[in-house]
Amino acid sequence: MEDLKKQLLGIINEVIDDARRGERPKDWSFLHPDIKFMEGYKNSKIQGEQNAKSLIEQMAGWGTAQDIQILSSKIMQLHTDSCMLICIIEIEKKSAKPEAVYSIGKYTVKFSFLWKQVENVWKILYIHMSQPEKADNPILLDNAVKIPDETSNDLWLNPKELLYVEAKNVRSELHFRERLVMAQESLSEWEKKLPDYFLRIHRSYLVNTGYITRLERYCVHLRGGDVLPVPAKKYSQIRRQVLDGAK
Repeated sequence: MEDLKKQLLGIINEVIDDARRGERPKDWSFLHPDIKFMEGYKNSKIQGEQNAKSLIEQMAGWGTAQDIQILSSKIMQLHTDSCMLICIIEIEKKSAKPEAVYSIGKYTVKFSFLWKQVENVWKILYIHMSQPEKADNPILLDNAVKIPDETSNDLWLNPKELLYVEAKNVRSELHFRERLVMAQESLSEWEKKLPDYFLRIHRSYLVNTGYITRLERYCVHLRGGDVLPVPAKKYSQIRRQVLDGAK
C-alpha cells in the first residue's frame, strides 16, 4: 500500500508543483471521465471531467503565486481496483496576477480522493472537500469584487481584467484572457455588481466593453479571439451603447 500511496501522492504533487509555478496542470489523465467533486460543507456537487478541471484550476489558484503543500496523508484499500487517499493540504496565497485578486491568507483543507483503477491506470473518480480551516485577514485591491464563497478561501476579481461573464444555468463562468473561474452567482446578479462598462449583449453574456475590438451584425469580437452573439432585435441598441461607451 505504501508504494501505491507514493504513486498517487506523486500525481497530486505534480498538480501542486504546477500551481506553485502559476501554471495549468500539463496532464489531466488522472481524472476519471465520470468524476464527481463534492464540496461537502456547502452540499455543492459538480460532475464531469471538464467541470472538475475548471474547479481544480480555480482552487489551485492557477495564475497566482502561492505555496501549497501536503501536511499529512493516509491511504485505505477499498477493493482490488479502488482505494481512498485522504490528504490534509495547506494553501497560502501570497500575491496575484492582474487577472484575479485573491485574499491573501493561509488555511488547511481536508481532501478525500477516491481512486479507481481503469485498464491498469489509477484515476480519481470522486473528490470530497471539507471546510477550510483558519484564514488570515484578506488584503484587497481597490474596486475588487468578491465572488461569494462560504469558506475562508475568498476569491476576488479585478473587474478591469474580466473579459465577459457567461451564464451557466443558475451559475456563471468568468472569462479572463487565459483563465476561467466558476461562480455561484447568476448573470443578473453580476449585472448589478459589476461596473457600468459591462454590457448585457445577450441573455447569456455580460461583456466588458473595453475588450470589444469589432462589432459586426449580430456578433461582437473580443480581444483574444472570442466571438459572442448579439440578438438581431437588440443589435441596433447594443451597437449604439457600445459606440457611446467608446466616445
